Amino acid sequence: MKVDIVLLSWNFPDMTLKCLRTLKENTHVPYRLIWIDNGSEIENFGKIRKYVETFENYTAFGFDNNRYYAESTNKGIKLSDSKYVVTLSNDVFVTSGWLGKLVKILDQQPEIGLISPMTDNIGSNDPRASRTVPAFNLLKEGEPYEKINELPSRFTYCEDNVSMFCAVLRRKMIDKVGLLDERFTCYGNDFDYNERLKLVGWKTAVALNCFVRHLHKATKSVVFSDLEERSRIRKAHRLILEEKRRERARQG
Repeated sequence: MKVDIVLLSWNFPDMTLKCLRTLKENTHVPYRLIWIDNGSEIENFGKIRKYVETFENYTAFGFDNNRYYAESTNKGIKLSDSKYVVTLSNDVFVTSGWLGKLVKILDQQPEIGLISPMTDNIGSNDPRASRTVPAFNLLKEGEPYEKINELPSRFTYCEDNVSMFCAVLRRKMIDKVGLLDERFTCYGNDFDYNERLKLVGWKTAVALNCFVRHLHKATKSVVFSDLEERSRIRKAHRLILEEKRRERARQG
């Protein structure tokens, strides 16, 4: 299989099922679904598992408890043997032809190690449609973002952080850069991985003809609902990221 799609879930069966339905309806190139469940309650796990089993090609793995984003994503990547690996959050609703557009760009641009579509709700700058659309004059004023999907194939390289909410990673890049740093449970991974892959010569990009919907933080806001604890984790992760940046600077 040329593409493996790693989908993480933790409860939220209705949202996850909507994600899976749009994935099945709107993905028109061959792929394998790699579903990683982070210890969902038995009833929720069963609902999601039942729908996953309707996919033509799938691999399923369940943790007994929540291992959070980095460890569970790494598990999915380890289960993959494809040329391209997609990291897909269960709060993303893809649109028709999304994967074919992203893979086409990667096939034509061997220097790109990671590419994402644009979206409506995201913390990172580059994939955010409200920033990218006017910067590249992609749509007329008032046109819905979905019109992006009618545009011809085009992309932009990114200097900023590209979120991995819905990203295609090149296997050759992963083999060189490595897996995600599992010390980052909820913050910092995107920044760290973007910096690591660029350090060894890969580029990141955003497709300017591909748009998907994203709820953003739907799961994270529940898993890390304690604001004081969330703040503590964010500070701890920021310190890890700063130390890694200092170490990279020392190494030149």
